[in-house]
Amino acid sequence: MGVLALVGTRNGLFLLRAGDDRDSWDVEGPLLEGWGVFHAIVDERDGTIFAAANHLVCARPCNARVTVEVPGVGRGRSACQRSPA
Repeated sequence: MGVLALVGTRNGLFLLRAGDDRDSWDVEGPLLEGWGVFHAIVDERDGTIFAAANHLVCARPCNARVTVEVPGVGRGRSACQRSPA
């Protein structure tokens, strides 16, 4: 099954994947490049990753939805929506 770690940074969201033994890790990203990602979770039902992000230039928070390949789930699209005022 393996391990998926979501790592939010000021430079975007990174996905770290490893097998059950965790001897080596594969890094994917940055997703949402240029956005500061403060929190992220994955919905294992469909592979959607929900992230709380902020962009320094736009100076506004947003809720991002990124669908990436999660083993046994699939691959999809990404979107960013402005948070309610």
